[in-house]
Amino acid sequence: MYSRILKANPNHHPAGTPGGKGGQFAPKLGPRPKFEDYYTGTGKYGDIGEKDYQEMEAYRTAEKAWQAQMTQAVARGQIPITDAYREGWSYTEMGTHDIKNVRELPPELYHVTTARDSVLALGLKTRDELSQYSGKGLGGGTSSTISFTTNKQIARDIFRAMKIAHRFLNDKISVDTLEDAAHTGAGADKPWTANEGGSIATSSLVDMIRTGVRIERGTFGDTPSDYRLHSMEKIPASEWEPFGYVPGFEGNPLGRTYRRKLSPEEVDSFKMQYMKRWFAFREAAGGPSDPLFIFNDTAGFKKIPESQISMLKYKPKPKAIGAKVAGMEEWRTSTGDIVILDKILKDDD
Repeated sequence: MYSRILKANPNHHPAGTPGGKGGQFAPKLGPRPKFEDYYTGTGKYGDIGEKDYQEMEAYRTAEKAWQAQMTQAVARGQIPITDAYREGWSYTEMGTHDIKNVRELPPELYHVTTARDSVLALGLKTRDELSQYSGKGLGGGTSSTISFTTNKQIARDIFRAMKIAHRFLNDKISVDTLEDAAHTGAGADKPWTANEGGSIATSSLVDMIRTGVRIERGTFGDTPSDYRLHSMEKIPASEWEPFGYVPGFEGNPLGRTYRRKLSPEEVDSFKMQYMKRWFAFREAAGGPSDPLFIFNDTAGFKKIPESQISMLKYKPKPKAIGAKVAGMEEWRTSTGDIVILDKILKDDD
């Protein structure tokens, strides 16, 4: 469970208590929590009980809170990076694995949001602050940081990509329009393809989006093995209907195929899957940069008004600290209160 169990230290007091030591450069923060201040058990195999787990959880909670507070202090320039590191601060809280990337923010930063009105009224917030498991925009990055780019063109590419994806999910752009753009190489140096799968016996990604129906081969004389969206619950046989046969030698039937109607949520999931491929292969064909939709909340993204998708320009406050991330000229900050909104950009700015 732990590589070693630390023995109690009578001279140490838990962080936040009147007798707490250390943290001289940040007296309000207090010293980093120590495991021995929370755990009183032996840690021996077979001795671990409910009380042990409660004490371990109390330590983890205190440690997480301390790290978050230290990260905010570093971001605001209240504590030097080296001093924070010496006290036990984990710079990975900034969204980087190299402390050399933690430094003062550059003078111009761009951010694309899907919550324009809220951001203008309350400022930028992390997903943790918003209690969101996955973002309603790109969905990448860590839940405790806010992402920016220093490249205006990349921000514009992200903004335009979000508009395309949002219109596609809301049936304002058809999959055939997107397929035509891919096959003609629109906006790129050459054509590309975003379709996936599909055969004489199974549906392709585009087929399922067009028809809202999935066709699959049966498995060993049974209906296809398929599962509910975001679930391990298997689709019951009653939802499949026999459709045809897989042709075998000399046209003789080799196996049965089945089809079933997809739910609107499943169609949207396949749309987003297609969209991710469309953007990625468009970039590979010499087109605009792929915005990298990752673990985004598709349903939440679909529901937002398109007017909430906005491109914003920020300037950092003096001594504001962030972390440089590889790819897309990205920077991450742990709080939105260290940047100042400079301008709401239009597509052609």
